[in-house]
Amino acid sequence: MEMQQLCRFLLLGTISVALNTTVLIVVMFAGILAQRLKNSRKFSRRQRTASGVGMIGLGIYVAASK
Repeated sequence: MEMQQLCRFLLLGTISVALNTTVLIVVMFAGILAQRLKNSRKFSRRQRTASGVGMIGLGIYVAASK
């Protein structure tokens, strides 16, 4: 019985470490990507265009629904 509990404990510990490591890797890559996008004029321009198109689309939807 005690060996079974030890195996479960080790398995859960291993799963926890794996998940935490995965989260840290994702955060690291997100930080790198955020820095690149922040310095990108092309991305900034496309983001403004997408925002504008979205707002116009919402305006048309509201105008058409009344």
